[in-house]
Amino acid sequence: MASLIFDLLMWPIEWLLDKFFNIVLWRKTSTNPPDDPDYQANVQRLIERNREFEK
Repeated sequence: MASLIFDLLMWPIEWLLDKFFNIVLWRKTSTNPPDDPDYQANVQRLIERNREFEK
């Protein structure tokens, strides 16, 4: 019975946190990856690795 009451009291907090983190993560992933220097470095490294693999 106590766990049911606890769940009923906590679900709005869980819902709000879930929505907040989804928005924060969406903003992080919505940046344009080709403009990111780390992304460009990783892509360049993958291209070079695949060129060496094809030899």
